[in-house]
Amino acid sequence: MKLSEAILMNGMTKPQGFGAASFSSASAPCALGGALQSVNRQCARNDINYPITENICNFQTIKDLWLWTEREITCPVLECSDWTCNVPVSQIIWHLNDQHLWTRAQIAEWVASIEPKELEIVPEITIEELVISRRQYAEK
Repeated sequence: MKLSEAILMNGMTKPQGFGAASFSSASAPCALGGALQSVNRQCARNDINYPITENICNFQTIKDLWLWTEREITCPVLECSDWTCNVPVSQIIWHLNDQHLWTRAQIAEWVASIEPKELEIVPEITIEELVISRRQYAEK
């Protein structure tokens, strides 16, 4: 599933959340948290049994599932003076959600304009593989 599709899918069923807690919110996720819910990969505190926050876990999961989101770009809002330097797409999505208060539909449309056109396959991984991946990330 493409990231834009995952963002849009969750936006049809749950209200949009804002702020750091919304990334891990089950009831009102942000655009990225909602995308992870759409593919059943959102990290919550009880999913993690080692010292790593659920938001770091979720950012790493976004990177694992949609590697292209590590590509660096600038904020698409022309008047934005906060994020004019190159930052990863995943951070820009967070910025559009929390700073510019874009709707998930607006974010999904923008993401669709920059994401790879070929369908991305979300890899099937076990919980054990996910935990190992998170441990390796935490050790960096």
